[in-house]
Amino acid sequence: MNPEQYLCGAILISGEQVLQAIRGLVTADCFQYEAYRAIFTAGLSLLENGSPIDPISIAAAAKRQGVELPNAMLAELMEIVPTAANCVDYAHRVAEEARKREIKKLAAPGYRRTGFPPLTSFWRPCSGKPRPSREATASVGCCPPPIRCEGSWTTL
Repeated sequence: MNPEQYLCGAILISGEQVLQAIRGLVTADCFQYEAYRAIFTAGLSLLENGSPIDPISIAAAAKRQGVELPNAMLAELMEIVPTAANCVDYAHRVAEEARKREIKKLAAPGYRRTGFPPLTSFWRPCSGKPRPSREATASVGCCPPPIRCEGSWTTL
């Protein structure tokens, strides 16, 4: 099962206690699926308004946000969660999964194909000496050996 499902099931079982316990551990952006994000944000809005947090209230708040949550899905989420006592662990797992997704997104297609961007554009020539060509740099590997230039070590 998905940790988002466990966390949302815990919110549906013991809304106020769970949301207070996980406050600051996860945000709405941590949720990959819209339905689970809607349960979380609806629960938070109910908590902030001082309204009761139960499956019916969460479904109504989510509907006001434009997300329809079927009763069967809410019932299933409450059934799969053995206890809401582990909600902090569920929140940590949701946050970790979100971090992993974000890292995957940040890996641009060019980086995934080649491994690294060409580093030659970042190397600075020292004291006006000519820079080696890309072919010459490529022949010595991705990082040429440092050279001594005007009393300090530098890289081309």
